[in-house]
Amino acid sequence: MYQIGKVKVYLLPLQQSDTTESCLLSKANHTTLMEVRTGSVEDLVLHHHQTIQLLATKGSLVVVILQNQRYDYIVLSDQRPALVDIPPRTPYGLINLNDVSCFLLCNGQRYALAPEQDYDVLKPPFSYDIARVIQLLQETNNSQGCRPMLRAL
Repeated sequence: MYQIGKVKVYLLPLQQSDTTESCLLSKANHTTLMEVRTGSVEDLVLHHHQTIQLLATKGSLVVVILQNQRYDYIVLSDQRPALVDIPPRTPYGLINLNDVSCFLLCNGQRYALAPEQDYDVLKPPFSYDIARVIQLLQETNNSQGCRPMLRAL
């Protein structure tokens, strides 16, 4: 495990066991499988009363975390499994510039009496570093056989 500000990243074994999966799901109030389509550059999402856990089940993408007026970039990939644990009130976005969709397992753990829609979508206060995202995806995808899309956004 390593930490970037308030965000924790847990490195998982390549062969996920039932123990790993049950540990991830045991904390969740709800779990969804999300598709992040090719070419996606999403706005920031801010959950007020829940922790979000993200795990790539197929493909790869970059999670952008806004902390202390700067972005941190974390690669999620099915080839190098890692779980990102994002605490409440920490804005994050998802970027997939690969030529294939990425599928994410998204667990939410609600605290207190959270309303049904416990999030806001925020415009990024400044531009994402797309060159950095492409570099991270190229480094990750060299072993996966997919390529980042090299196109103007």
